[in-house]
Amino acid sequence: MNTETRGIQEFKELAEKSSKIFSSRRQTVIDYNAIEDKAEVQIEYEAILAVDLPNGLNSGDKILQLKGKSIFGLNEGKISLIEDYS
Repeated sequence: MNTETRGIQEFKELAEKSSKIFSSRRQTVIDYNAIEDKAEVQIEYEAILAVDLPNGLNSGDKILQLKGKSIFGLNEGKISLIEDYS
């Protein structure tokens, strides 16, 4: 599934909606690199579902060791872009 938001309000709404899907979650930074105006962060993700999902995963299921990365674009010292990949 791909999701895109533009602006702080859309990002906030997505974060609030996503928080209701999990009863708990943890993200651990395992590596990072800074390249010019971007920072790339490697992340391990663990979560427990709070709801049943259409793909067959059920409430209480634990999602283990999902690995991904986040790329943060920087502009004038502020985050201007966030891209998450898993």
